[in-house]
Amino acid sequence: MLPTIDNTTTRLSKGNYLENRKAASDFLKSEKLDKVPIQFFLLNEESLEKIQVAELLSTVNSNLTLTFKPEDTLRRTTLTRYKVLQKIKINKNKYQ
Repeated sequence: MLPTIDNTTTRLSKGNYLENRKAASDFLKSEKLDKVPIQFFLLNEESLEKIQVAELLSTVNSNLTLTFKPEDTLRRTTLTRYKVLQKIKINKNKYQ
């Protein structure tokens, strides 16, 4: 089950959206992944809290697909939530 448009809007509003998007943009540029197709690894599609990072990255590079195969994480163009959160900090909204 994939999130609907309403859930996506709610997820992305979990913090300061513009600051988070700038951090994601800087991260993708530094890794040279801003103009290439990238994949985002998830264990299962029920982990909607973890998909928030993928949603944020997809606002910068719209050529993002989800993958559920662990062997894909060996590729340079496959990101995980852990890899991304080591490099950037996503601000969350305290009031939601």
